[in-house]
Amino acid sequence: MAKNAVASFVEAMLPQAQAAEAETGIPAHILLGQAGLETGWGRSLPKNSDGTSSNNLFGIKAGGNWQGKSARTATNEEVGGRMVRIQDDFRAYDTPAQSMSDWARLLNDSRYARALEAAKKGDPKEFGVQIYKAGYATDSRYPEKVSSAALAVQREMKSGKDLSAELYGTSNQSEPKDLSAELYGKKPAQSAQPVQQRPGAFMRGVQGIAQGIADPINALGQMFTQAGAAVGLPGAANKAAEFNRYVSQQDAQYKRDVRGGQDDFDFGRMTGNVVGTLPLTVAAPVGASMASAAGLGAGAGLLSGALQPVTQGDFWDEKRKQVMTGAAGGAAFGAGGRVLAGVISPTVNPKVAMLRREGVTPTIGQIMGDGFKSAEEKLTSLPFVGSAIKSGQQRAVGELNEAAFNRALAPIGQKLPTGQIGNDAVLFTRQKLNSAYDDALNAVGPIAIDRPLSVELNNLRAGLAVLPKDKDEQFFRILQAEIFNRAQNGRLTPEAMKAAEQNLGDLSVGYRAAQDFDVQKLGDAIEAAQDALRQAVARQAPPGAANMVRSANAGWANFKRVQRAASYVGTDDGVFSPAQLQRAVQAADRSKDKARFAEGTALMQDLSSAGRSVVGTRTPNSGTADRLNASNFLNPMMWAQVAAAIPGSLMYTPTGQRLAASALTGRQGAGYGLLSDAARRLAVPGGVALSPALQGLLNQ
Repeated sequence: MAKNAVASFVEAMLPQAQAAEAETGIPAHILLGQAGLETGWGRSLPKNSDGTSSNNLFGIKAGGNWQGKSARTATNEEVGGRMVRIQDDFRAYDTPAQSMSDWARLLNDSRYARALEAAKKGDPKEFGVQIYKAGYATDSRYPEKVSSAALAVQREMKSGKDLSAELYGTSNQSEPKDLSAELYGKKPAQSAQPVQQRPGAFMRGVQGIAQGIADPINALGQMFTQAGAAVGLPGAANKAAEFNRYVSQQDAQYKRDVRGGQDDFDFGRMTGNVVGTLPLTVAAPVGASMASAAGLGAGAGLLSGALQPVTQGDFWDEKRKQVMTGAAGGAAFGAGGRVLAGVISPTVNPKVAMLRREGVTPTIGQIMGDGFKSAEEKLTSLPFVGSAIKSGQQRAVGELNEAAFNRALAPIGQKLPTGQIGNDAVLFTRQKLNSAYDDALNAVGPIAIDRPLSVELNNLRAGLAVLPKDKDEQFFRILQAEIFNRAQNGRLTPEAMKAAEQNLGDLSVGYRAAQDFDVQKLGDAIEAAQDALRQAVARQAPPGAANMVRSANAGWANFKRVQRAASYVGTDDGVFSPAQLQRAVQAADRSKDKARFAEGTALMQDLSSAGRSVVGTRTPNSGTADRLNASNFLNPMMWAQVAAAIPGSLMYTPTGQRLAASALTGRQGAGYGLLSDAARRLAVPGGVALSPALQGLLNQ
């Protein structure tokens, strides 16, 4: 009789599955059941591009972290309660054995801890439930299918009989054997023993402190004897075993007689540990930054962990756990101290403070800087909370835009309407400045084309000598048409001045937007001619109109930088990034060799530099690319992530962001400074002191 698909698959794969079982402890029928389900009993494995088998028995997808080979193939996924056919990348292996090993490694991830536990118990039903809950598959019937497949393999292997005796070496019906006689030399007493009366609270504390002080001494003794045994010193192995027994007996006696077998928190022993490690605590340095504080804390915690005795298990394995726990606790306390110090009395970056005065509210990461800013940037890839962070970052960029426009409007006593940025803000600001300048010109009256103006225009033309001749001639024609031909008896009426100033501004914007470098330089020269006209107005203004002219000119000078930033390619409807504003400020600096920009004193450079340093360089977007795919709303895992992310996301709402910024940039003064310094200095010693307690909690 021809074998069925299950029988053929089991016969082909059983030797490798049994080898994997011996290595991992996962029963062969569980392994083969899931492999059979994923591959249609070996008939539908993903194929490599050359048509060969990928040997992927478990449908494990490649994912972004996979460094090996992959095979792209069609697969079924459940989306919104229905199965859909998609193309995806799967891992590829040289042999089926490699696939089994990789599957076992995957199950050892903490995400699949409950599934692995059920697999090792040989419970296919619970295994199916737990691996589905962990997100291995999207098919809602996956638990039932895995369980049925594993039971089918088990029936094929043993025709439904109990496999434990032959497959696992013992019957699962037998009672556990009492090994106390072999292990301890005697049978444990069957009758109840009287409960040991514990000392009073005061004496427990005193004895706990004494035991805590003795712990580092015992740990040093253990390490010296164990090190001697490790290098093969004569008699060292016996000494090490003897000392370990002494330490274990002392610890057991303390827990029995003093603690009464209770596992509650041992404050006395922790205090003794603090006293015992006092030299290490006092010597712990203070980290100047988050990274150094965490690093120094990790080093001190590692030493503290090493100074804890080992009372059970393999010595070096337990010691490794102790130093790792100590290092982790020390690093956490070191970094936590820096965070606490910053919360008590933050050291506010002067650029952050300047932005806050200008009405810009950076995000939490942007305010705190260093690793916080980098970590916040990485969190933007997460669902929901990532969108909230991006919104907060974009809001900060928008507020920087508002601050820049308000710099231009402030000299004429105007302010941008709240929330108005981009092209609308450019138009609003230009109209307000035009109106103010018109009022100033009317107050000044006719303007003479005086010698300083003529000299400045000639200098501008001379500066174009390095360009092709036609650009020089074009510049001359523009000056003739817009300035000299409009003059009557060497003077420009207010109407003529307005027309000349307006046309020169429009021409400069158009030429500077060109791709040709020579044309861009021509645009810069025209803009400079416009500024020269304004300076002539300021020189000749009567006392009553001088302030009006100066205010309008100051507003225009700032506006030219903002207008240039909003015109760059890459802006989103005129909304510019901090980097684009910085670029515009540099381009508008007409000092020799950009000296003022190099010195950091160019007009509006304080705002642009602070924006680029704190807020960042990215250009904001409309958010279209961040919208969730409609199918995700049907995914319960997505909603679980949303629920978990809501508290953190609240800090990136407009109100939450303002409250967080106020909390992180406030509380300055001597008293707060002392508390902040204390938190910074005591963080690492605190981690050293509490490392034994942390180790004890993990061992409970």
